[in-house]
Amino acid sequence: MRPARPADQPDIDRFLRDRLDSSMFLLGNLRRYGPCGGTAPRAMRFWIAGDMAGVVALSTEGIVMPQLPDGAGPDLARILRGAKLRGFIGAGDQVEAARRACGLIAAPTNLDAQERLFARPLRGFGHDAAPGMTLAPLAAWRDTALAWRMAYHAEVLGTPADRIAPTARADIESCLETDSHRILLQDGRPVAMTGFNMMLPEAVQVGGVYTPPELRGRHLARTALGLHLAEAARQHPRAILFAKSDQAIRAYRALGFRETGRFALVLFAMPESVR
Repeated sequence: MRPARPADQPDIDRFLRDRLDSSMFLLGNLRRYGPCGGTAPRAMRFWIAGDMAGVVALSTEGIVMPQLPDGAGPDLARILRGAKLRGFIGAGDQVEAARRACGLIAAPTNLDAQERLFARPLRGFGHDAAPGMTLAPLAAWRDTALAWRMAYHAEVLGTPADRIAPTARADIESCLETDSHRILLQDGRPVAMTGFNMMLPEAVQVGGVYTPPELRGRHLARTALGLHLAEAARQHPRAILFAKSDQAIRAYRALGFRETGRFALVLFAMPESVR
């Protein structure tokens, strides 16, 4: 593998677009920060395998994202040696192979999720909601959104307790900046949150869908996402998401999503070094 140069960006972009469903984070970060890293937490340094046979990227905050269809070889451990790794994100089989290549398959984790990857076209998508159901921007419900995001970190992401509040606060600031999330109101009362953790011209990637425990089982998350997807369909031709729970998967299937693969999210309990 060789380090990417600025001139490689168009070729990397094309390679990732051809594998869009499992490359949304990679593609979005590439377009925002380029292929040679930077000081921003999600800026990424890219390496290229062979003649654009694959790529792997390492973010400033220590997240490894492989897109290596031919597998992770010994080169991966070599280029990552000396880095402090916080986790891996990407196609399920590729993340497992990359962890194994780096000797980190048994490293303690706060999150180690193999989720199911889904997608659906959005062209012509619409969604009817019951009377009284409307979407509102996060700005009007900032405190509610922050409380729910903190609960999401604790319940879904396994974020350490001392990091939940600052991480959730940064998340909500980012959501407000990008206008990526919405609150579902039922007769003016907030009942669920939905959003996109990546928005590209080619697709949106659903993330951060949350319903408080006392309101679950009423299809509120499905309604929130359906309305948000109908809004997104005016500009984006495709939607992608990953999910684990049977309840969430049933809701997504009801919205027309079809399974396309596996997606893994691994966050280590402490920064790890390649062995």
